Amino acid sequence: LNSFFFWLDVISTVSLIPDIGWIMGTGNNDGLSSYAGMAKSARAGRATRVIRVIRLIRLIRIVKLYKQAKMAREKKEKEKENQEKMLLFGGGGKVHPTEDRKGSDD
Repeated sequence: LNSFFFWLDVISTVSLIPDIGWIMGTGNNDGLSSYAGMAKSARAGRATRVIRVIRLIRLIRIVKLYKQAKMAREKKEKEKENQEKMLLFGGGGKVHPTEDRKGSDD
């Protein structure tokens, strides 16, 4: 239940309910016999398409945000891992150039 994709599926499923006419009770029983009815239906079709495009754009933005959060989390874990390595190995074993010269003079 804590999965991102589970909640994404729940939200997308709930958002489909207004698109199904018989659930919302907006079904037309007159068969759209008049031109006014057809024009109204065409406008509703365009509005439905616009709503679907907006939902798709929102979904894409959510997925992009999820990817960015995942990449940031991985980067943070990698930086933490590198810091632990630096502490464990004492800075990677680098020797300061002046210390190296002092040892070669003896």
